[in-house]
Amino acid sequence: VGAAVGVEDADLGVDLQVPKMSRQVQQSGKALIAVELPAFHLTSDVLTAPPGVHWQSSAIRLQGDGVTAELRDAVARRTPTHYDLSAAIDLHASTAVITGLLGELLPDRLQIAGPLELAGNVAGHIALDGSVSLRDLTYTGNLGLARVDWDSALWEEVAAHLTVEQ
Repeated sequence: VGAAVGVEDADLGVDLQVPKMSRQVQQSGKALIAVELPAFHLTSDVLTAPPGVHWQSSAIRLQGDGVTAELRDAVARRTPTHYDLSAAIDLHASTAVITGLLGELLPDRLQIAGPLELAGNVAGHIALDGSVSLRDLTYTGNLGLARVDWDSALWEEVAAHLTVEQ
């Protein structure tokens, strides 16, 4: 996706297929965990962008094996050091996706079964070099899980209202 030099606004459609991949999450140059990212299909209806400074989309949809997500009213603004991001989010993920993304972060005695449902508002910062810290993310909304098993104590249809801030 690109834009012509000197154009104030551009209407761009996005249709992107990404294969399954493994990534390592790092902090301060040290590998923390390995993350399995499922193959996915990303579409966005209309993206408006004064090139390199501001992006806005009414809906960005991601469909993958065991995961669906939609970002509504997504906005990204570039500053001299980072991108400011905000959007409303609606996410549904299977147990396999949860395990692939969070498996090594969860204590051995904690088992989570999907589907995981997350709906709310998310915001954060991503440095221009691509690094992101959990301290730079905020979320307010609802979380639903099919089952949580903590050391043989079982909860089903878990629902919580979450507020995560720096």
